[in-house]
Amino acid sequence: MTNIDGTAVMGPDLATCDSEPIHRPNSIQPHGVLLALAEPEQVVVAVSFSIERHLGIAPAGVLGTKLSDLTSAATCDRLREVRANPQRTEPVAWPLEIGLAGAKSRWLGLAHQQDHLSLLELEPLTVPPPGDSALLMVSDASRRLHATTTTTEACQVAAEEVRRITGLDRVKTYRFASDWSGEVLGEARDEAMPSYLGLHFPASDIPGQARTLYRTNSIRLIVDVGYENSPLVAGPGLLPAPIDLSYSILRSVSPIHLAYLRNMQVGASMSVSVLRNGALWGMIACHHRTPLHVGFELRQACQLVAELLASQLDMLEKLARVGRRSKVEQIRARMANDMADGHAAAESVERQGKALLDLVGASGFAMVRPGATVRVGQPPDDSALAELRAWLDVDPSSAAFQTDRLGEVYRPATAYLEAASGLMAVSLSGMNQGYLFWCRPELPQTVTWAGQPSKSVEQVTGALRLQPRESFMAWTEEMHGRSAPWADQDVAAAQQMRDTVVDLMLREKDELTRQNLRLVHSMKGLETFIFIASHDIHSPLRQMEMLISMLRHCIAADKTEEAAEYLAEFGALSTRLRTLITKLSEFARAGRSDVDFAPVNLNEVVQAVVRQLHDTINEAGAEIIAADLPVVRGEREHLYQVFANLIGNSLKYRATDRSLKVSITSNGGPAAQAADLADAEGMAWIAIDDNGIGFDPKFNEQIFDPFERLHARDRDEGTGLGLSICRRIIERHGGRITARGVINGGLHLTLSLQCVPAERTGPES
Repeated sequence: MTNIDGTAVMGPDLATCDSEPIHRPNSIQPHGVLLALAEPEQVVVAVSFSIERHLGIAPAGVLGTKLSDLTSAATCDRLREVRANPQRTEPVAWPLEIGLAGAKSRWLGLAHQQDHLSLLELEPLTVPPPGDSALLMVSDASRRLHATTTTTEACQVAAEEVRRITGLDRVKTYRFASDWSGEVLGEARDEAMPSYLGLHFPASDIPGQARTLYRTNSIRLIVDVGYENSPLVAGPGLLPAPIDLSYSILRSVSPIHLAYLRNMQVGASMSVSVLRNGALWGMIACHHRTPLHVGFELRQACQLVAELLASQLDMLEKLARVGRRSKVEQIRARMANDMADGHAAAESVERQGKALLDLVGASGFAMVRPGATVRVGQPPDDSALAELRAWLDVDPSSAAFQTDRLGEVYRPATAYLEAASGLMAVSLSGMNQGYLFWCRPELPQTVTWAGQPSKSVEQVTGALRLQPRESFMAWTEEMHGRSAPWADQDVAAAQQMRDTVVDLMLREKDELTRQNLRLVHSMKGLETFIFIASHDIHSPLRQMEMLISMLRHCIAADKTEEAAEYLAEFGALSTRLRTLITKLSEFARAGRSDVDFAPVNLNEVVQAVVRQLHDTINEAGAEIIAADLPVVRGEREHLYQVFANLIGNSLKYRATDRSLKVSITSNGGPAAQAADLADAEGMAWIAIDDNGIGFDPKFNEQIFDPFERLHARDRDEGTGLGLSICRRIIERHGGRITARGVINGGLHLTLSLQCVPAERTGPES
C-alpha cells in the first residue's frame, strides 16, 4: 500500500513463492479501478492509481470524499444492500455511472465486503459476443456433461464447453493429485497452441497459498500478462494494514506467476476452480495468446460449467460406489453362505481371497489376528505383517490407513517394496483383534511432466528466490518405491469388508449378531434405494432450475412465446415430481406393520377401482372382467391400491392393434398352477391376465424392483414404484406376487392372499 505522500506501507515479500502474500498485493490490474469505502458513510479510504487514467481524477481528489460525490444515489443504496448481507462473499455486479459532475462514464460495478470495508471494483463493460447467449451455452454444456460416463470424458467436455463460451485459445481441465501435482485430463485448443493433454505439472506451479485463494475465490482473471501494477493509495492514517483482496477480480497477481505465463508465451489467462464438497479438486485453466478481457457474464457461465463438472464427477463417483458396493454385497453373501455351511470366519475370508484382491486391485491380502494370520496372494511374510501391525497400533485412533509409498513413511518396508510399496490397512477394532491388509507391488512409473518440474533458485540481494520455469517441453522422470494410488472407493470398500469380517466373527459367538447382520444388509439396500430415489427426484429439479434460468432470460428479452413453452415444460416437470413424491410416500406406508386386518370382499374392491377408472377404461375401449373373487383378510385401502395399480398398468401398456381385455379370476387355472399357489393352505390366489404389450420374460423378477422401468420414458412417464408398492403390500399381507410376461403377448400376474373361511365372511365394517 502506498500513502498519499508516496511512502510505502508494505511491499510484497518474494523471497519464496510460498511466503508471498498474494491475497494482499497492494495493487490491482490496471484495466479497472478499485475503491475501498469506510462504512456507514461510504467514505473513500483507498483507491487505485488507475482512477486517474480511466476517470481523469487524481487519487488525492477522491480520498476522503463520499461515494455519493462520484455516483448516483441508486448505486450507493445498492452498495448498502450488499453490506446488509455479510454472509455473501461473491461480488454483486451491476452497470453504473461514475465520475465527477459532467465527466461520468459507464462501468460494470462489482461490490463485496471485506472486513470493515466495502470494496467497489469498476470493470469495463463488455458486449456479449454474437450467437447463443451464455445461458443457452451453459444449458448445452449441462446436457453434454450429464451424458458423460467417465472422469476423463467429463473433463474433456468441460474444456470444450469453456472454450466455446469464451473463445480462448487453449482450455485445460486439470486434476490435483494427493501431493498437489496435477495432470491435464481434458484440453480444447487452437491448433497453433502447444498441447499439454496428459502431461503432469508439479505442485510448486500452484503453491499452497494460491490453492487456498482458489478455494476462496473460484475465478482468477489476468487480462494482460504484460500489465504494470496499479498500486492502491490510502490517505495517511486511514488504513492500518493492506486490504485483503481475496474476493477481488482485479487483484494483481504474483510477478513470479506472470513470468511463468510469459514463459508459456501466454498473453491472457483465466482459471476457474473445480470444488467438490468445499475442497479444491482441480482447475479449468485458460490461456490466450494475446491480451483479452473475458466479461462478467461469460465468467459466470464458465463458473457454472465448473460447478456442473463437479456435480457430474460426484454423480459418477456415487454410481461407481454403488457398483463397488454391489461387489462387496456379493462377497458378503458368499461369506454368509460359507458360515451357514459350517465354515469359520477365517476360513470364509480365505475362501473369498481372490475376490478380496480383485475388489481393490491388490496383489496381496492378509488378515492378521493374535495367533493367526490368513494370507492370500503375495503379501509380506508373517513377521513383517506382525511388525506392521505393531507399528499401526501406536496410533489406535486411526481406523484406516493407506499409502502408495510405504517405504517413505515406514523405513523397514524398503526391504519388501516389491510386495508392498502400497498398503491399505483397516483395523478390526470392533473385535480388538488386528487388521485387514491389502498390498500393491512397486510400480515403476514414467511420469511425463510439462517441463522439468523443479524451479531454479537465484541469489538476489542476499535472499534465495524461486524463479518460474522457463521450459514446458515434455520431460520424463522415472519414479520408484511407489504403487498405484488407492482411490477413495478402495478405502470405502476395505472399510465395508472390515465391517463384514467383524460381523462374521461375531456371528460365530452370538445368534443375535446374525439378526444385526441382516439389519446391516437391509440398511445397505435402503441406502441404494435412497440414492436412486434422490437421483430420480434431483433429475426433474435440475431441469426445473434450468427452466427458471431460461424463463428469466426470456422475460428479460420479452420472448413471451418461448417463455410459455418453458412454463408448460415446468408444469409437466412439477406434475412428475409431485407424482414421484406421492408414490414414495405410498411405498413407505405400504411397509407399515401397525394396520389391523379385517375381511375384505375383493369383488367390491375391483368394482370400486373400475368406477374410479371409468373414463380411462371407456377411452381405451377396454373390457375388465372380474368374477367370483374371494373374501380375504387384509386392509381395504391398501388392497384397493394394489388392484388400482395393476389395472392401471394394463391400461397404460395396452397394445394399439387390439382392444384391451383384462381378466381377474380366482381358484383354479393355469396361472395359479404355474405359481404353485393353489395348494397353499388357507391361501386364496387371484390371477390377472391382459392382452397388452407385455415384456421380455427375463424380467419376470426384475419388474418388481423399485424404480425399474422396462419401457422407454417416452412411453412410460411413471415412477417405477407401482409394482414395488404392490409387492410390498402383498408380502405384508402374508402373500406373494409373481409376474410372467410375453413380448407383445400380454402380462400374467398371480397373487396370493389369506382366505377368510366362508362361515366368517359377511359385510365389511
